[in-house]
Amino acid sequence: MSTVVVSCEKAGCPAPEGGACIDGLTVEECPNVQVEPELDEEFPEDLSEEQTEPQGADTTVDGDGEGFPVHTSETTLAPADAQLLLTRSGGCVVLLAGEEETGKTTLASELYGRFVEDRGFAGWVFAGSQTLIAFEERLHDSRLASQRSVPVTRRTPYSASGFLHLRLLPASASAPVDFLLSDFPGELFRRVREGQDDPDAIDGLSRSDKIAVLVDGARLALPSEREMALTQSRRLLQRLAEHSGVESTADFAVIVTKWDEVACDPRAEAYWEQHRDQFLHEVLKEKPPTEFRIAARPAAHSPPIGLDAFLEWLGRPPSMRGATPLPGTDRHPSRWLSRI
Repeated sequence: MSTVVVSCEKAGCPAPEGGACIDGLTVEECPNVQVEPELDEEFPEDLSEEQTEPQGADTTVDGDGEGFPVHTSETTLAPADAQLLLTRSGGCVVLLAGEEETGKTTLASELYGRFVEDRGFAGWVFAGSQTLIAFEERLHDSRLASQRSVPVTRRTPYSASGFLHLRLLPASASAPVDFLLSDFPGELFRRVREGQDDPDAIDGLSRSDKIAVLVDGARLALPSEREMALTQSRRLLQRLAEHSGVESTADFAVIVTKWDEVACDPRAEAYWEQHRDQFLHEVLKEKPPTEFRIAARPAAHSPPIGLDAFLEWLGRPPSMRGATPLPGTDRHPSRWLSRI
């Protein structure tokens, strides 16, 4: 199996860029280099031999993110492309799980939107993305340029589902962290919750570092929908938490989305307060999920609620780990590189 030089401790050595050793030694002889297996041997045959990044046009960003690749893919990342990125730089896979209209796409896209408005947010700096166009498409109908009177998020069809990518630089570190946020159709999670599909049907479940189950706050605000909304989300949480393919170290969270609609109705908020402890402790007794109350896109263009706390949870160790390949790839990479 061939190897590739990924770094050299000797300044000015061109070996990591494909050149010869500065001391004229072979890779096997040189004590200063760090090598990895050639990536082309670790991935499916349908990946091009020349492909070293997911397909698209690369450029760079300025400022604190200078030198980090920015990808302009028109789509989300497929599992094989996500695997390629993780193998090169490590990262955190985030599964946003919820049925139709729970706010999965809005949550992911508005998190990206915080960095569009201001490069820095909640102690992180934007350092690039390989799905910029996909993010922008998801945000379009919430902006004034769409000429819509009410901001909306289009539902994610199966054909556009995959992983959204954010590369962020922590204020307290010198290396960026790659986050892969799932954007899958709500129908998929409904079928898993109902038992029509096995949880294995969810791409990346076995590799997920963070698993967030969403509760639709808009349904909590409706007396006729409250009980069913909690029952369905609790069942989905149970199906995911009890699945043998989920890593024991995966962090779980329960997110009540559209919290502004709950907070403005005392009866809806009281209902959640009454049932939250049972919801959080019933399924995961030994390690209850973290609770978040989030309004990613509140009414009347108010500031978002809870995104900063959610981002802090995403970046919290020990989520930066890995050893299991995403579905759609054949083999384990030889080594996962962590950024935290």
